[in-house]
Order: sequence, then structure tokens, then C-alpha cells
Amino acid sequence: MFNAPNITKPGCPRKCGNLTVPYPFGVGLGAGCSKGIWYDIFCMTSSDPPKAFSTGSNDVEQNAMEILDISETQIRLKNQISYVCFNSTAQTSPMSSDYTRFFLKTVRAPYSVSGTANKLFAVGCRDYPRFTGSIDTGLVTLTDDGTASCRTNCSSGGNNVVASECNGIGCCQANIPKGMRSYTVTHDTFDSNHSTITILQPLTAYDAPLVLDWVASNKTCANAKRDLDSYECKENTMCVDATDSGIGGYRCSCLPGYQGHPYLSPGCTGVGLGSLSLLLTLSWAFLASRKRNLTKMKETFFQRNGGSLLKQLISPNKQDDVEQVKVFTIDELKVATKNFKEERIVGRGWKCIDSNGIGNYTKNSLFHSNLLNALSNLTSLSSSNIFSNYSEGVREDAANEVFALYDCRNDLPLRTCHDCVEEATKNLLEICTSKEAIAHYEQCMLRYANRPIYNIMELKPQLYFCEISIPDGGELNRTVEPILKGLIDQATMENSSRYFGLGDESYFEYQRVYSMVQCTPDISREQCKECLMNSLNYTLQCSNGSMMSSYHGVPSCFMRYDFVSFYNISSPSPSPVPLMAINQSTHSRTTSNNGGEYS
Repeated sequence: MFNAPNITKPGCPRKCGNLTVPYPFGVGLGAGCSKGIWYDIFCMTSSDPPKAFSTGSNDVEQNAMEILDISETQIRLKNQISYVCFNSTAQTSPMSSDYTRFFLKTVRAPYSVSGTANKLFAVGCRDYPRFTGSIDTGLVTLTDDGTASCRTNCSSGGNNVVASECNGIGCCQANIPKGMRSYTVTHDTFDSNHSTITILQPLTAYDAPLVLDWVASNKTCANAKRDLDSYECKENTMCVDATDSGIGGYRCSCLPGYQGHPYLSPGCTGVGLGSLSLLLTLSWAFLASRKRNLTKMKETFFQRNGGSLLKQLISPNKQDDVEQVKVFTIDELKVATKNFKEERIVGRGWKCIDSNGIGNYTKNSLFHSNLLNALSNLTSLSSSNIFSNYSEGVREDAANEVFALYDCRNDLPLRTCHDCVEEATKNLLEICTSKEAIAHYEQCMLRYANRPIYNIMELKPQLYFCEISIPDGGELNRTVEPILKGLIDQATMENSSRYFGLGDESYFEYQRVYSMVQCTPDISREQCKECLMNSLNYTLQCSNGSMMSSYHGVPSCFMRYDFVSFYNISSPSPSPVPLMAINQSTHSRTTSNNGGEYS
């Protein structure tokens, strides 16, 4: 695809410094030049020449990793090397130098550590390096899914070491498993005077890249072709299951005799009639081979993920002939999750609170009834108000009082507000049975409690996350801080009709930073500023302000910035409502007794 006339989408940069960036990758975060966020390349133009970084991969210090090269199947990253050095009496290298780590941010990232292009190497005497890999992602993984190790031996003084050989004397090597999304490398050293461990065959000292296999999608070819809207292979191409990646997925390539870019229209061109017979023969052989590989891959994944146990569970019970487990089809899962939308992930951004040991309520109790009435009325109010609160059972029985409120993002239309509150209400009732709870969605916040919560600034519990560190020397911190301070001033100015501010600012040549702040309108202007300044402190402490995405939310306010635009400046927002009118929109009713990482 590098030989195609156009290797990028129209208007998109072809290079970042010395690196050629072909589609489905693209320069700029959220710039629309790539297939999606995990193919975005962050180009640091402040370097000379500019350097490219992968947004989906992180090293032991949680920094994004520099990209050295992109091929049709692999990405090469600047690697870390662990080492231990000694003089005649003691270790001279830092204590943490004998450990290194790599991890992907999420399983959605279309990468895996290549099990064919990488190897574990150790150079030194009496060293025992160990590679521990996992198919999990993130800084903390729960499984060890593949290991590799080797051992180096030397005679006294290393006299038996042979240059350019790696056979266990002064140097050892081991193959690593494929399909790993994270790993650690550690080693034990016995009477050594120097050792170096790296991944991949050593090129020169401290110049051994880490190789990742990439795929166009995590789906198989068979599944991808069922959804032609998202199918990546263009005209005159063939879909190839990426069995070498260890994580499944597929790639696209031009049919034999054709050339061009398989991921960009018009696809591949150039075959003649004389090649038709050869093409048909090769295609038939390819399809037969692909079918065998697919069958083998399915069986491997089936056994790895508990397939034998699943067979036992779904077989009918011998006594009552009833299935023990319900198996859902992919189509049923798409309907239930609205095509796997992130906001449908149950449990994200929820906190069930046992406040002051009050405990839980029981179904069909008076508290439960009051809660249902309060949340039902709030859902109705969300069709016409960005913010509302509602009380039920107040001044009757303190144990069964319910105070509830919601606050939607001010840039969103009322329909989106209503849908968010409705969805949050449904999930909150399913997840929490405590007498106090809070739900943070991207579009709204919903909370209830068995105590008064109106007109009170509250800074706990807090939901926060920060994603993808950038080694930019603090430049992002210097860019974000004045933006957020300006939005705080904008949200709390005297003539502001609501505590809300948003804006964006340029960050290097190809990138902008998008930011938003908001407070619930039932607190005072001074309390709003105090709340947002508290969120600002947390935001700037988030990896020293060098994160591409950050969110900090508490009951009374939230603050967010991102390299991808997330707010809606074109949709019709409700007319500004005076704060006094909003503060007085408290609903209450007396009833008789006759009947998400939080910290």
C-alpha cells in the first residue's frame, strides 16, 4: 500500500518527521485522518525532526511510545532495555533498571506483541531473564498467559564468550508467545558484571525496537463481511485473517496482479485477462487455506476460553431437561448493547454509597416506593429541564425520605438529556440497593440520598481518569492549565446565567485540546469556583498534566479535557435559565404509609 498514489485520506499529512504514515493510520488525534482513535498518531512537532507516538501503547512509566516504522502488518516502537551493571564490589546501576514493562490501554487497541518478530535476549554472565506476558491490557493485569526465559553462563572473566553468537554462553535467547497485549521483563543476576535484556534481535546497543502486529479490525473476515458499512477491504482486495497476531482480526491486501491501497477507495487496480486463470487458482487455494486456519483458530480460542466447560453447562440437565446457561447470539448482543456502545457498559461511573452506616433498602419497601416516584418524576422533568431536583416522603419518616437530582451537560439538547437520565435511572435501580448512590454518565449526572443534598457543595465521592501519557516535557500542562482557568472564570462570571464553560486551544501543529467545566446550578457562584479549582488541582496532578485525556467529577461539578472533540456546539441547547429560577425548582411531595475509578 506504500506504492499507491495516495496513502492517506484527502488533506491529511503523509509524514510525521521521517515516519511515513499510511491509512488506516493517520497523523493527529481526532483529526479524522485515521480509521479510528487507536490508529491516531500523535506527532510532536516541537522535536526536530518531529517524532510520532502511539496513543494505545505505554511503557513502564506510562508514557506513550515513539513509533519508528509502520509496515503493512507491523509497527516498530522504540523499546526499553533493562540492565544491571556492577563494578568489582557492588551494583552501580539504578535499582529499577532491571525491570521493564509494556501494556496496551484497552483490548480495543488492534495490536499485540509480535511472537514471531520479537525474542527475549540477555547479554552478560550468569543472568536469568524472564518474560511474563498477558492477554489482558492496562497497567495492572490479572493473568499470566505466556512466559519465556533463558540463562547465560560464562567462565571466569568471560573468556569463553564467542563474538556474534548467542548460544547460552555470554548471551541467551528465547521465543516469546504470541497474542500478548502486555508484558514484564525481569531478571536475576548471579555474580554478573554486566547484563542487558531486550526484546527482538539486538541491532546495536540500546537500539532494539519492540514489534507489534496490527490488524484492521478485531473481527474475523467472516464476521466483518456481515457488516459491509464497517468492512475495511475496498475494491479488488482480499480479506486475510491475521492468525499470526494471536488475537484474531483481519487485514486487507490487493488481489494477485493488482496494486494500490486496499483500505482506500478506489482500492486496487491493474490486472489483465491473462492473469485471470492464475488469479482464480490462487484465490481458490487461498480460500481453502483460510478455511483451515479459521477452523484451527476457532478451536484454539474455544478451548482457551473455557469452551469445554461451556459445553457442559449448556447441555440439558438430565433431571429436568432445562438448559443451565442461556447462550446469546451476536445479533442479540448487538440489540441489547445498542451495537456495543460504551455507555451501555453496566457499572461504569456508578457509586453505591453506604452513608453513615444507613445500609440498604429492600424491594417494595416504603423507601423503594419513594425512590421510584422521585426518579420517575425526575425522568419526566428531564424532557424540559437541564437540571431538576425532586423530594419524596419528606417530613414524614426520616428513614424513608428521598432527595434526588440530575444535572445534564449544558451543550446537549433536551432529548439527549432525557435519554441519559432515563438510562441512568434504569441502571441505577438495577445496580444499587443502598440508600445513597450517584451515577456519572458522559451526558449527565444522577444522584439520590436519604438526606438533604440540595444547595450543598460536595466534593466526595470523586470519579476520575486520565489516559495516555505524552513525553512532552510539560508542554501539555502549560497549555491546559490556562485553558481550564479561563473556563472556570467564564463559568463563574457575574453575568453568567449558568455555571458552564467550554473551549479549545491549539497544541502543536496537528492537534487541539478540547475542554469543558460545569457545576450544578443549586450551589453558589463561590462554591462553584471552589469546586472547579479542586478539580483543576486533581487534573494537573494527573501524571503532571501530560495525559491526552482527563476527567474529574464530583457531585457538585466536573472538569474534562480531551484531544478528541467531545462536546456538541452545533446542537440546539435550551435557553439560558436564571440561576434563581433553577434554584427554586425543587419539587417535593408528602406521602402516606398506606399501601464508576471512584474514591
